[in-house]
Amino acid sequence: MASRVAETNGLDVHEADDDLDVFDADALLAETDLKPFRWRWAGEVWTFPARMGIKVVDVIEGGETMPALRMLLGDQWARFDELLETVDLDVPTLKAVIDTYVEKQSGVKLPNSGRPTPSYGRGRPR
Repeated sequence: MASRVAETNGLDVHEADDDLDVFDADALLAETDLKPFRWRWAGEVWTFPARMGIKVVDVIEGGETMPALRMLLGDQWARFDELLETVDLDVPTLKAVIDTYVEKQSGVKLPNSGRPTPSYGRGRPR
């Protein structure tokens, strides 16, 4: 079988059956059964989407907590923002919610998490 030069950079040589070796993200998306992330605050249950959009990931990685929260809450944002005026939600707790969401949905722990690291002290077993 004759090989052909890839149109991308002229350096790669591919065979005609290379299409069989293509990673199929569409199939992965169809097979993955993720559930929305649910969490409770101020006596209400809030829901983040089952899949994190690429734009949300960029905002989270940029450390922009409130814009990320607004994106994740979508239609729930107005009610959430209203409650923020009267009900306390501190930054470490909110960061823990977002970190837990990212970890559960992607399996990736965010670096520099705001959650405290457990301390076992000298005499306590681990």
